[in-house]
Formats: sequence, C-alpha cells, structure tokens
Amino acid sequence: MHSTNLAPTCTALALALLAAACSSATPNPARAAAPAPAPVGQAAPADEPQPEAAAQAAVEPVEPEPAPPAEALSAGDIVLARVNGVELTLSDAMATFSDSHGGHEILMRGEPTVRELAGRIIEYQLMIGEALALDLDQNQVVIDAIEERRQALSENLFFQREVDEKVAVSDEEVEAFYAKTERVVAITLVETAERGTCEALRARALAGESLAEIAAGESIHASKSSGGLIPFVRRGDLPPELDQAVFALAELGDMTEVVPSAQGFAFARLEQSTTNEQRPPREVLVPQIRRALEQRAKEQLRAQVEERVRAEGQAEVVAENATLEAVLDEQRDKTTVLARCAGAELTLGELQDFVDLPRLRLAAEEDARAAVDALVQEWILRKAVRDAARRMGLQEDPEIQAEVAQWRKDVLRGVLNQEYVYAGIEPTEDEMRDYFEAHRDSDFTRPAEARVAYLVVGTREAADAALSRLAAGEGFDAVYREVSTDTTFAQHGGRMGWIKEGEMLETVEAAVFAAEPGSYVGPIETDQGFFVVHLIEKRPRVPATFEQAREGARRAVEREQRLAAYDTWVQRLRERADITIDEAGIQRAVVWLEQEAERREAEKALEAPVESPHSTGGMMPEPPAMPPGAGGDQPEAGAGGGRERQP
Repeated sequence: MHSTNLAPTCTALALALLAAACSSATPNPARAAAPAPAPVGQAAPADEPQPEAAAQAAVEPVEPEPAPPAEALSAGDIVLARVNGVELTLSDAMATFSDSHGGHEILMRGEPTVRELAGRIIEYQLMIGEALALDLDQNQVVIDAIEERRQALSENLFFQREVDEKVAVSDEEVEAFYAKTERVVAITLVETAERGTCEALRARALAGESLAEIAAGESIHASKSSGGLIPFVRRGDLPPELDQAVFALAELGDMTEVVPSAQGFAFARLEQSTTNEQRPPREVLVPQIRRALEQRAKEQLRAQVEERVRAEGQAEVVAENATLEAVLDEQRDKTTVLARCAGAELTLGELQDFVDLPRLRLAAEEDARAAVDALVQEWILRKAVRDAARRMGLQEDPEIQAEVAQWRKDVLRGVLNQEYVYAGIEPTEDEMRDYFEAHRDSDFTRPAEARVAYLVVGTREAADAALSRLAAGEGFDAVYREVSTDTTFAQHGGRMGWIKEGEMLETVEAAVFAAEPGSYVGPIETDQGFFVVHLIEKRPRVPATFEQAREGARRAVEREQRLAAYDTWVQRLRERADITIDEAGIQRAVVWLEQEAERREAEKALEAPVESPHSTGGMMPEPPAMPPGAGGDQPEAGAGGGRERQP
C-alpha cells in the first residue's frame, strides 16, 4: 500500500560503513583452467599469434552440427562462443547483460540480439583473462571486495531465513484491516527527530498556539510547507504506530500523543474525517492489504531478530568514546575503541575514515549526533548479523558461493579498468571547454520549471464545472478531493511541486508553460481524462556558465576518453585471442529465448492483474528521476548514449 514518506533526515549524514552492489549469476566452473593470453601490457610469447596475423581470423565460425531440441536444453548448456578454449554459454551472456543493467533481467529475442550477447560475453571473457594474467586476483582491493560481498550476501540470506520465510498473514487479519478502510482523514502533522522536542511542541499546541505555524516552523516532515496539513490519509498510509494513533481519534480537533515515526517522533490533529468514496474494489485492495500487513509483520520480526543477535554478539557501545566531539577530533588517538560486538572492535580511526568530516562539521548539532549514533549502531548490527550468519554456516550456501564467483569477475574487470585501461586519462581544460560549448543547450541549461497542482475528471462538462468553482474562489484542495479521479498526489491535494520541461504529458505541458502564474488551465483533453491545472509559479530556462558546468563537462569528456581507451584495449585483446562463434549454439539460443519468452508470457497471462489505486497515470508520462525540486540549482552533463563498461 502507499506509504507517507517519513524517511530519516540523519541518513544522509550516516554514511554506510560498507556497501556492495547486487549481482547474481551462475558461473561455469569448467572455464577456470583455460590459459589466458599474455597481458596487453607485456610482450606476447614467440609462439603466440601476432596482431597482424590474428586480426584476419580473430573470429572463426564453427559449422552447425545436429542439435537436440532447444526445449531439452538449459541456457547453461547452449554454447555461443569459445575464447582461448573457454566455452561461453547463453547463461553466461544473460548474466553479464543483467549485471550491466543493475541486476534487471530482461529476456531478449531474435538472432541479432543473440549475436550481440555473444559479442558481449566474448569481450567480458577477454577482460577477465587479462586481469588474471596480470595477477589482479592477488590485488588486496579485489580480495577485500570479494570477502565483503560474501559477508553481505550471507547477511541478506540470514534475514531471508530468519524473517521473510517465517512471516505469514492470515485471512482473518486481512479481513479485519479491510473493514477499517472505509474512512479517510485530513490531519495536521508535526514531526521532529527528538521525543522531548516533539512533546514540547505538542504542549504549545494544546496551550493554544497555532499548530499550522508550529508545523511550518519546527516540523521536519515534508508537509511543513503546507503548515503540516495532509489532506487525504487512508488507513495504512502512515507508519504503524502513527497510523493507529490517528485512526483512533474520534472527534475533530482531537490530538494524538507523541508516538515514534520514521524520522523520530510525531503527533497529529484530526482536521476532517469522511467516508472513503475512492476505496478501490475489494479484489484490488485485499492483495494490497495482505502485502502491507506482511511488510509490517516482517518489520516487527526483524526488530526482534536484530535485538536477539545484538545480545548474542554481546554488543557494547563505549559511551564516553562514541561521541560527536571524539569523531570530529582528528588529533585524538585513532585506536580509541567506540564499540564492541562479536569479538570485533570499532575504533575511532575506522569510523573517521568512513565519515565525511567536513560535512559533519557543517551539520546541525542534533543531526550530527544522530548521524554518529546511527553509524555506530549500524556497525554493531552488521557485525552481530554476520556473526550469526557465520554460526549458521550461511557463507557456504551454494547460491552465495556462485554469486561470489561471479562478483569476483566483475571486481577483476573493474580493477583492470581503473589500474590499466583508464590509467593516465585526465581531460584538459581545452577539451572540457570544447565539450561545454558543443553541449551547452542540451546538457548545461536548466530547463524551465513550473510548480503546479492538478485534478482529472472524466468529461469536459465536469472539468468546466470545476473551473467555474475555482474561478468563484473555492479552494483547489476542496475541489480536488471532491471531483478528481486521479489519486497519485491525493495526499497533497493534487500539488506536484516543481516539474521540469519534459516531465509532463505534452498537451498538458504546452498549456501550462504558455499560461501565467496564478491562473487555472483547462480543460485539457488527454487519453487519461480532462485535466484542470493550477499554475502556481514558473521558472525560466537558465543556461550554466562554464565554471558552473566544469565538473559535469570533465566527467563527460572523461567518460568519452574511457570508452575510447576501453575499445582500443579490447580490440588488441581480440587480435591476440583464439575466438570462435558456435553457429549451432547461436541458433539454439534463438529458439530457446523465443520459447522462454512465450512460456513467461503465458504465465503472466494467467496471473490476475492487480493495479494500484495510487498510480492512475497522472499528468506525468512516467515517474520523474528525482522528486520535485531535487538535483541542485545547476545542470550537469548527462550520461549520454555511450555504453557503460564499468562493473
């Protein structure tokens, strides 16, 4: 179900002590013994084909042979190519493609696609062979990254076993919650990081001070911009304890006690309570309720499990050492112990190495202290969970071993790129300036923006009626709640914040940017209904200066130079390698992918569609890359259309 954003403010400062990217693939162990060519940076042996001769026969096709039916094979059985005697399968190629797209598996079809996959896995194998020939598997960065990956995967598997697999929600619980969804409320919310602060603000409100002014001046919740008002709240929209407290209020004007919230602590006052006329059909809402209840049960069980493993690890914070003052003091003894858990110690030097000290010094004291506490607790929890996973033997799990083996290859390729392929690349001032001039309009100009609110209705007559009410002075929030069929921004009364050019439906955008601030625009007919838009404010396009865009231009030029260096490196490897394409394997892969796509489509057709009532399309063709207003005040160079080759 939809959740109100109550993300902690301190997490931006509480930088993760360790991080590992996710990847999943099953390697072919038969490849490990294949000989690698001499590194590009070293001379090739006398008996190895030289580039001039090898370039003419770098890819030698293998004639097709009679093949078993594709349905009798797995992706790991289908060989696409061989590099220096190493067999490269469809499974390898699909895993490599998935890794290069952030772990998202996309099933592709057709012979051109299969040949592209074969080319990618050949390129990948050449780079891994080169890294091994340069003994990069002995590089400490590689060793540490592999071990960190193993630990992180065992941590994830621990929570899967101890939490996810142990949670079940009964039909009775789902039905009980469904019965409570008939009601929607409007509330004024105040949220702070500390309980004492929140209690004091609640006391001021009870004494008669304006709650809207308190929220606008003191709350850390996003609703502070509207005086704390959240005009449309359904059961389950808020964090559990706050949700329970709000929906227990009986009379308008009643106020909750201070309760824990995602960012700290909060209280709310009931402003309006009505029947939820927009409640989705039962067949849509019940599955959403089940998922929400399962998520809540997992969160509760996870908290219990975390408490248990902390106790098992004999977790201890050395309170007199684990302070903000100690972390900011770069002259203090680096071996000072801040915390202990599972036989390990967190020292001051280790924590300082992972913290952005200049940023921490600039932060508000309350936020900075919370960040230090969060970092120490994160270290304790990680050590406790990983120790518990070790005692359960999870690091030896076959799936973890397979993922670590694939991760090892990705790390080897990354270190090869950084230490060899990209070595010495540094854009010059002239190169950066030339790029800036060539891409000033496309990459270095902040687009025009508009701050808008909108509503959607089904007919032109209904849109005209809404416009008439707005022209007569009726508030947009009230009209929105009564007539809009789109609930994407229902919590904010249809207000979307700042939206850039290109982020709205074309017909809506054209009308909005042609209008004057303060006006109502519409009706605008689209395939989603008739829009009425309130243009609150506009900002014009703003081109950046070279100084403002320097870093973006530097990154863009560096990227182009890295891609060129990578292409050169791979071409030299291809010229020296023995590469063959298995034509029979290519054809088997084409058939296998087609059959797999058809199988998945058939499975999907059997699943009953479940559409969220909170995502009816809205005026945006797709969600923006960042929330309105995010991203800073000056543009940077985009990623461009090049290939990304770093793991």
